[in-house]
Amino acid sequence: MASSWQRIGQEEHLLLRSGFIGDELASAIIASRLVRDIINLCFLIERKYAPYPKWFGTTFKHLKCSDQLIPYLWNAQTATTWREREHAFNNAYKHLSNMHNGLKLTEKIPITVSYFYDRTFKVMNGERVARLIANQIEEADINQLAEKHLIGNMDQITHNTDFRKIHCWSDGEGQYAR
Repeated sequence: MASSWQRIGQEEHLLLRSGFIGDELASAIIASRLVRDIINLCFLIERKYAPYPKWFGTTFKHLKCSDQLIPYLWNAQTATTWREREHAFNNAYKHLSNMHNGLKLTEKIPITVSYFYDRTFKVMNGERVARLIANQIEEADINQLAEKHLIGNMDQITHNTDFRKIHCWSDGEGQYAR
């Protein structure tokens, strides 16, 4: 989870900064990446397996949080301006904050978004949440890794199908990896 929040924190402001300078295409591309990262985080929070891309959206719809998050994520995905994306993501971040706080893994995080330094746009500050989670790691070897880089698991590093070599099957109830 710390790695997912870290990814969000590293890109949430880039979506807004690229839009601010008039690069709506880059802003939209980053929005797509953030939607994927938020959905991945939801799978982790609900302790469910995140399937490969073909089933990603379909399986996400089965998570408890999906009914509330899908409208925001869809608005972020289909928005034509960075301000629309900002508004959609800020609503999604508020819901993610509530989900995180419900886990009671760390001290409560703010439910409201805040300004990105002295800029005119707001973010969740995902990197701060990542650090709060990482600070809870007690196992020495994992803690040592987390102190250096919160890069996460294979799915968080790459989405290249050939690289991942995932073999999936279904038992009629869900997707599983071997």
